[in-house]
Formats: sequence, C-alpha cells, structure tokens
Amino acid sequence: MKQLITMLNSYPGVRVNEYDFVFSKPVFIPHLKMDQVNVKSKAKSNGYIDQNFLYKRYDLTAISAEDVVEVIVKNEKTLHQLLYALNKVCLFPYQEGGPLTVQDKYMPMSVKDVKNFNLPTLTTGQTVTIQIDALPDSYYFRGSLTVKLKKVSYNGRLTKIDFIPNVMRK
Repeated sequence: MKQLITMLNSYPGVRVNEYDFVFSKPVFIPHLKMDQVNVKSKAKSNGYIDQNFLYKRYDLTAISAEDVVEVIVKNEKTLHQLLYALNKVCLFPYQEGGPLTVQDKYMPMSVKDVKNFNLPTLTTGQTVTIQIDALPDSYYFRGSLTVKLKKVSYNGRLTKIDFIPNVMRK
C-alpha cells in the first residue's frame, strides 16, 4: 500500500495516507489498458476527497509472454515460502518521487499479492513450470506469471569449514 500512496501523492495537490482515506479495490479498464482505484476520505478525517485515479499494475501475463523466470527451490513447500527466492530473480521496477527527486526502486511480490498453493514435490535436478496468479485485489499485479522451478540439493548445514591456524596470536 505504501508504494500506491507514494504514487498517488505525486499527483499535484493530493496528500493521502492509509489512516484517513479508504482505497477501493483496483479495477482494470480494458480500453484504456490502465487500472483505476477510488480514494475517499473517512468521515472524521481532516481532508475531503472522492476521486478515481488511473495507474498501471504489472501485467504478469505479458511479462510471462516475454520471458519465463527460473527460481531455485530448496525446501520451500508453499508459494508464500518461495516468495523470497522469487523476489531475488524477478524484479519489478518502478519510480517514486517528483520530477526533481525521482528514485528508481523495485516492487517485491508479497503474500497480499498472490494466491498461495502447495508447490509440487521435486527431486534434485528436476524442473517444473507453474503459474502464479495475482489476487484480484492486488494493487500492484494482475494476471498470471509463469515460473520455472528447479530443485537443488540443500541439507541445511555447513558442508565445509576452513580452518585458519593463525587467527589468534599472543
């Protein structure tokens, strides 16, 4: 929600926050190829606004058409457990700030953005392709992302420790 609020506050004269305002679920408008969210003031807030804002969510289906992301699976059992590894290889760039203070950042995919499910059981070296579906009320993503999972061996402990004899000297 923080990124959406920052983006809306970049509009001239708009100052919204998550405490004084209510945000509708995003709606895709096909002929504009944009998404719309409505922002309304709460009853006891200091401001007044009831306005629709247009912006673009990441279209995961279009991203998958261009490239299939490969994620290394270790011991993850569900999609929500896999999100950390997915966010390391699949980057979603965006910008924050005004024209003079623009900052390039990356949007992480979170548990509020995607439907959770159990991952298929894989053996070491095996690869499988899955579909990750965005939740309809995700403010940042829509559609389905195609991801290739590859299982690697991981035993959860150190396998080699190098000894350095001269670490401590008197």
